[in-house]
Amino acid sequence: MGCIVSCISGIFQCLGDCIMAIVGAIAGCIECIVGAIASCLAGIADCLTCGACSSRRTRNAGTY
Repeated sequence: MGCIVSCISGIFQCLGDCIMAIVGAIAGCIECIVGAIASCLAGIADCLTCGACSSRRTRNAGTY
């Protein structure tokens, strides 16, 4: 009888580990997507604040 209980316990432990692995994978994907969005927004903010996206007239003014 103890063998059957041990086998059933192992099955439930395996299922629990599988579910936790799936949850971990989903959390990792969400973390990756949020990181990519944050990095993209940081790049846009950096581009706008340093003047790299401004018009050419402001960059070439006074360089002659």
